[in-house]
Amino acid sequence: EALEEGQLIEGEGKADRLECSGIRPPDSSGFEKRVAITLDDGPKAQTTPLILDVLKAFDIRVTFFVVGRMAATEDGRQIAKRAVKEGHLLGNHSFAHPNMAGLKSAQLARELLDTDQLIREIIQGARQEISSATLLALAPNASDEEKEAALQDALSDIQTEPRFFRFPGGNSSCAAAKYVRSQGYAVTGWNFRPFDYSYN
Repeated sequence: EALEEGQLIEGEGKADRLECSGIRPPDSSGFEKRVAITLDDGPKAQTTPLILDVLKAFDIRVTFFVVGRMAATEDGRQIAKRAVKEGHLLGNHSFAHPNMAGLKSAQLARELLDTDQLIREIIQGARQEISSATLLALAPNASDEEKEAALQDALSDIQTEPRFFRFPGGNSSCAAAKYVRSQGYAVTGWNFRPFDYSYN
């Protein structure tokens, strides 16, 4: 049975109108045999590089929903930059990972915008490193057209800005979801959650 806009949904202990929820109900259409893999709550120095190694070995691209305070560390910045350089997307998962359903508007804005600025800096740094490496790899007498073509090719699959936001724990309110969307983000939920954080 399909859900309609405004209908109440129940999911993982949350009830909210569909357009306000940070969680999306399962889609039974089959996704045309495609899947989007997303990972939350990093980057973590102990695990994210290992995940990146596996993803690279299998030529898989994912979206990492980063927590700003974790990406703001030197290790976090370098790991997130590596992810971008390897073709992954960075999504915004707030700065401190709070329950955002009850935040005041100024707190909500800080959670979103501080992480947005950090992600943009990381993406820009990754794009600059790719550009520099691409130009260094060209012959010294490469024409401007060859340089431009090489740069376009090298950067074609590299993210230019953050576009996706995931509410920590899916905890949202109509006002929070509306604000996030007003800042140009798509609110992104999930269809399957492995609860891997429940295990040591």
